[in-house]
Amino acid sequence: MAFFDYSQALKVGQIDIKNARLKAGKTQKELAKLIGVTKQTIINDEKGTTEPSWDRLQEIATALNVDIDTLFPYNMLGEKRDFKWMEHLERLENNWLYSRMAEEEVLLQKILDFAIFQNKLDKDTLTTKELNNELNLEDNNTMSKEDKISLIILKYEKEIQEKTQKLIDLYKDQSSNELDTIRFESTNI
Repeated sequence: MAFFDYSQALKVGQIDIKNARLKAGKTQKELAKLIGVTKQTIINDEKGTTEPSWDRLQEIATALNVDIDTLFPYNMLGEKRDFKWMEHLERLENNWLYSRMAEEEVLLQKILDFAIFQNKLDKDTLTTKELNNELNLEDNNTMSKEDKISLIILKYEKEIQEKTQKLIDLYKDQSSNELDTIRFESTNI
């Protein structure tokens, strides 16, 4: 019988001011000065020896230029959130250049994977196991090697086409946004 690890659940609601402060590049003294408290108060709040009020937490979040949720890094299961992944998703949503570069990287990786596959195909070094893995097939399937190769080529072509279309759509959206901005700026109101 497995037991639930309650030590993780105790982390729910735990405050992590120190991590947010360090990410913002502030010292305890600088943060204290920004919100009008002593350095010792910040030390106590970070260690958990005192529990800061909600108002102070809001002041800290504002001073560090972060969302107040950042100060509560544990989810309902007591697991630390993946801030890098969250930052990545936020940047994808809010930064067009970052989003474009990420989409370009995905497309280029897919083209590279296809080129590697084609190279192995040309050199006749593809094993049945590699073909099965590429198509997520069981080792005991009866499909011919030629059919597997044809399906893999179709799969790569489709994926590359989808990634290319996604990138084109991204460019179209940005162009449309820029045109809307230009139209708005050029109107005489």
